[in-house]
Amino acid sequence: MLSFTLISAQSQQSTIPTTNPDTYMKGDMLLSLDIQAVKMAKPFSDAITWEGVPLRAGFEYLFFNKNKIFLSTGLNAKYLRHQPGNGNNYGVLGLAVPINIHVILIPRLDTYLGYKIGYYFDGYNPANESSTQGYEGMYSDGYLGVRYFLTPNFAIYSELSADAMRLYGGLSYKF
Repeated sequence: MLSFTLISAQSQQSTIPTTNPDTYMKGDMLLSLDIQAVKMAKPFSDAITWEGVPLRAGFEYLFFNKNKIFLSTGLNAKYLRHQPGNGNNYGVLGLAVPINIHVILIPRLDTYLGYKIGYYFDGYNPANESSTQGYEGMYSDGYLGVRYFLTPNFAIYSELSADAMRLYGGLSYKF
């Protein structure tokens, strides 16, 4: 009878709602869409004469939480256009796997830092394969972000990326 009472008390305790519904729970997922607002540095190659505004979309899965610290991973996609010295425009698609550390210090406000590793697929193939023009290849990026939940599911956010010091702004949906 004693073991039955303990099991019953444990199951009742796990169904009690949290006092703050605006924080994450293990298993939460996020969909995000953003656009570059500001770029503070030049492209990595002087051969690139023009670069379009990147658009990004991402999926995150929160797989660990301890008090007010959460870890997440997922998949990010980034698309931009660029123009090397030859005058033509080419599309670039980047796919990356991020790892993020979220810290919730104030209800509804998510501060996070992360690192991602990915690969750029570039439509531009220079005649000289040793050329540094274009984006094709592996890349990595570190970033800091702030996300504010307007409702328990919808948020606005801003992220500062170490990649050319880009500042992004966007929307997130938690489910």
